[in-house]
Parts: sequence; structure tokens; C-alpha cells
Amino acid sequence: VIKCQECGQTGKMEFNSNNDPSSDFMMWPSHTNKEGLNIYVFFCFSCGTFNEAAPNLPNSREEFEYFRHYALEESMLKKWCYENNVPVDLTERMVKVKAWGKGQFAATWIPTAKEQRIIALVTTIVLV
Repeated sequence: VIKCQECGQTGKMEFNSNNDPSSDFMMWPSHTNKEGLNIYVFFCFSCGTFNEAAPNLPNSREEFEYFRHYALEESMLKKWCYENNVPVDLTERMVKVKAWGKGQFAATWIPTAKEQRIIALVTTIVLV
């Protein structure tokens, strides 16, 4: 079970969840941190927040170890989706959350425009 660190929304990530229009989250690989953990980004369709998390060991109390959460402005969200080859229909669904006003100020840490460019660049470099 994944939990949004901003709004508390929970949901299960199942095989092919990204193609399920009723899913609460979109999951995408992000990067490997300095400890060697594979970090994934979970986009919450309830509030429009990105949650960075890594799967925990099988015997852990929690399924995921959470790192940070943040929101991107619409133009940076579209850019992130484009650079990460997110399918158009999923991108449109993510942008709709922003258009409804959800997620605009959802994060406890909202990256500056410069930080958003760095996040997009690092994600692109790691995925290439």
C-alpha cells in the first residue's frame, strides 16, 4: 500500500496500475540514490503531489521508505511527463489534477523553478 505524504490518500499499486483510470497513484521509476536504493515517484491523483519512495525489504514494517514529496507547476509537470515518456493519456490525467486546483500548493516543499529544472534534468540523466 502506498500513502501520499501530503494528503494521506492510500492505494494499492498493482500490475498495470498506470493504465487503470481508477487508480489512486501513478508510479514511475526515478533514480538510484547514493545508498543504491531504486527510488520511484508516485503521483497522487487526489492532491497532485509527487511522492518519492523506495520499496522496503520484505520483512519491514512499512512497504515503502519515503523521502520527499513536492508539486510541480503545470508547465514543469508536462515537461517531466514528456522527458520521462509518460503516455499522453496519463499525462492528461495528471494535468487535470492541476487544473482542478488540487496539488497546486499541496507539498510541504515546493521546488523553485530552478529546482524543478534540476529535478527534470537529473531524472532525464538517470533514466537515459
